[in-house]
Amino acid sequence: LSFYWIEFSLLKEIHSDHFIVLNDENPAKKYEFLFKARNKATTSNIVVINHLLLMKDSTAKIPLFWKIKKLIIDESHNLEDTVTEWLKEKTDSEEIKNTLEKLQKTSNIYNYKLENFENLYQNITNNVSLIFDLLSFYWASKNQWQNPNYETLIENDFFEKNEWIWKVLNLVENSLIEILDFFWAAWEKLFLLIKNDLAIIENALHIFQTVLNKEKTDVIKVFTYNSKYSNELYYTVLNVWKFSEKTFWTKADSVILTSATLDLWDDFKYIKESLWIDENFSFLKLKTDFDYAN
Repeated sequence: LSFYWIEFSLLKEIHSDHFIVLNDENPAKKYEFLFKARNKATTSNIVVINHLLLMKDSTAKIPLFWKIKKLIIDESHNLEDTVTEWLKEKTDSEEIKNTLEKLQKTSNIYNYKLENFENLYQNITNNVSLIFDLLSFYWASKNQWQNPNYETLIENDFFEKNEWIWKVLNLVENSLIEILDFFWAAWEKLFLLIKNDLAIIENALHIFQTVLNKEKTDVIKVFTYNSKYSNELYYTVLNVWKFSEKTFWTKADSVILTSATLDLWDDFKYIKESLWIDENFSFLKLKTDFDYAN
C-alpha cells in the first residue's frame, strides 16, 4: 500500500487506547507493541521511563510497576509541574456538544433511543454555553482582552458576581445524569461502542460539579480563553504533596531525587514542602564544574 500524502492523516488512527488491544479476545494480542513492551518492562531489572508514564502508572487501577524497589527520579524539580499537569481534568463546550451528537448517532443505529434526548441536548448545550459566556466575561474583567490565549484562576469573586450559577449547574447536572443513566443501561454490544463517550460526558459533569462548587477549595480552578479554538475549563490538584506521599514515597523501598536545581537560595525548603519530603530523606549537595552564569 502507498501512504504517500496520507500518512499524517493516519497517525491519529494508530494508537493503543482501544480496549481490545490488551483484551484476551484480540487474536493479535501477543503481537501488539504495547503488550510486548509491558511484558518486557515487568521482567526487566532496570526500566527507564519519563515522568508522565510514571504518573500514569501511579494512578492506574492495575499498575504495571506494582512494586518498585529502587526509584530514581531525575530532573525532579519538574515533578510538581508534571503531577499538576497529569492530574488536570478538563473539558470544553465543543467536546460536550460533539460527544452528545456522536452518542445519539451511534445509539440510533442500534435503535436504542431516549425519547426526550433532543430536549435534554438543547438544555445542556444552551446552559453550558451560558456558563462559558459568564466565564469569558470574568476572564475579560481580569485581562481586558489583552492576550488572545490566557488562563484565569476562578476565584471567589466569580461566585459573588454570579450567585445564581448553581441554578444553571443544576439544569446541566440533571440533564446529563438522565442521559448517563439511560445509556449506561444499554446492551453490551452498544455499550462497548459508546462507553468512551459516556466517560467523556461523566468527566465533564464531574468537572462542572467541582469547578462551580464555591465550597470546593482544595483544587485549582482555571478557565482558558482562546480566540481561535474552544475555551476550556479545568481543575487540578492544589497540594501535590498529598499525591506524592500516597504514591511515590510509599511505593518504593528507596527513592532518590536528583536535579541541578533542587535547592533555592542554598536550602531545600521549597522542594521539601512542595513534594512532602520528610525526615526520612537525607540531602546531599554536590559541587559542579558547570558555569551556569556563563
